[in-house]
Amino acid sequence: DLLDMECPDVEALTTKKAQVLKLHSDFLESTRPTAIQIVKELSMDDSHRSIPSAGLSEPIYKKNSAVFQVWPSIPDAKRLVRSLETVTSCRVRGLTAPLVAIFIYRGHPVTITACIKVKHTGDGSLSMEPTEAEKKLLRR
Repeated sequence: DLLDMECPDVEALTTKKAQVLKLHSDFLESTRPTAIQIVKELSMDDSHRSIPSAGLSEPIYKKNSAVFQVWPSIPDAKRLVRSLETVTSCRVRGLTAPLVAIFIYRGHPVTITACIKVKHTGDGSLSMEPTEAEKKLLRR
């Protein structure tokens, strides 16, 4: 919704950018503890982890409405983020990319991707409550 907002002047554009940065910052802050926990438990057997892997060949984890992926190197993780930045910079109405953050802990880059639409609520916090259709998809 934020990216599709019209910006008739510099002030509106500045406000929009501030809202997008706040949304990204809040998203990273709310998912950071999970990313830290995943990195701390990387050397554990999957059965002992508090957040088990998604069962794929890649180290991918899902908790609540976010997907966490541990990458072999920082350049690999940055490639994903850059490719999504390219999509959003096209400025095509309706073309969207998921909210993604990159977090590096103890040298391990972790990308965090929102599985559902993340919205700011009126009180300044984040709403990541999925719709019924998203809940059905997440259960798969």
